[in-house]
Amino acid sequence: MKEHTTPADIVLIGPLWDEGRFIDYYYRGQAQLLTPAAMVTNIERRTESMRSSGGRVWAVNRFAPAESSVTRNVVYAGVVVSEPTLAVYEPALLAEAAIDLAAQAVEAAYPWATEAEAQGVLNPDPRTAQAAALRAWGDTLVAAGRPEEALNPYQTAVEIFPGWVNGFVALAEAQEKVGNLPAAAKAYHQAVAFNLEWQGPPADEAASLVEAGQWVAALEKYHQIIEGE
Repeated sequence: MKEHTTPADIVLIGPLWDEGRFIDYYYRGQAQLLTPAAMVTNIERRTESMRSSGGRVWAVNRFAPAESSVTRNVVYAGVVVSEPTLAVYEPALLAEAAIDLAAQAVEAAYPWATEAEAQGVLNPDPRTAQAAALRAWGDTLVAAGRPEEALNPYQTAVEIFPGWVNGFVALAEAQEKVGNLPAAAKAYHQAVAFNLEWQGPPADEAASLVEAGQWVAALEKYHQIIEGE
């Protein structure tokens, strides 16, 4: 990767088993390491920058993503590099590819965990891996301006991984974006309930507001708690 990437390139890192820190430790090149959600954020600006400098988009994953007409997989032990065979500078195409990559990680979590354990390389918890992949998928959809579609991944993630504070916060934020204030308040309530540092009189007040159906006031209180105000 160090030999073949340039400072203008982007390397997408997947969510399975903390791939971000994995590649950040080994990769010493100058390309940007981004999650799919981070790349989709401000995708128009990123695309223009790559177009002007000849950048390309790579991906590094623990599973083998579906190849396309513009990528090919280079498979190593435990790691698959998706090499770009053609540069793409269309924001919509790159955003959709990032969303699809995140969705594929969700489906790959259990098979990957089984294979990794059989090889004796890792002993990952497939539920944790899939929950992280669902969160990454939801984050990418939100970054693409599609929060309604992110609700199901986020909800499934917190069902798979009960007590996941950040998962409930992501779900609450998405519910807020789509205007479902009762669901947002209830998700924030769950997040606060599982974080001891957020509990206390303000949390009790927010819970009372939820019980009274005062959604706007409850959301304002939860924002203050979570943001540490």
